[in-house]
Amino acid sequence: ELVEKYNKNIFSVMEEVWISDEERIDVVIFLNGFAIMSFELKCNFAGQSYQDAIYQYRTKRDPKNRLFLFKAGCLVNFAMDLEEVYMTTKLAGESTFFLPFNMGRGEGINAGK
Repeated sequence: ELVEKYNKNIFSVMEEVWISDEERIDVVIFLNGFAIMSFELKCNFAGQSYQDAIYQYRTKRDPKNRLFLFKAGCLVNFAMDLEEVYMTTKLAGESTFFLPFNMGRGEGINAGK
């Protein structure tokens, strides 16, 4: 019975989700229609980095927007580029705190990062 219920879950991914007339999120992941993760993606080759994504979350995203409401919107928000990933669970404007998501635990090919 539990496996049957589990198989009824709908996992979906959407690119460029518009949250207002001027704002869009690069990628949002949904579970049964509920947004659970948002991603701001940056490309190092285009001169951007995860730091630009963090800045975007802190200054351009309204924490009162339904998608970002703490304990009601996304569970986690990721700021990432081609090399680094940072995450936060609560948007709070300029004081939003991001944690490194890819700390790694080794050297070279075994870095785990």
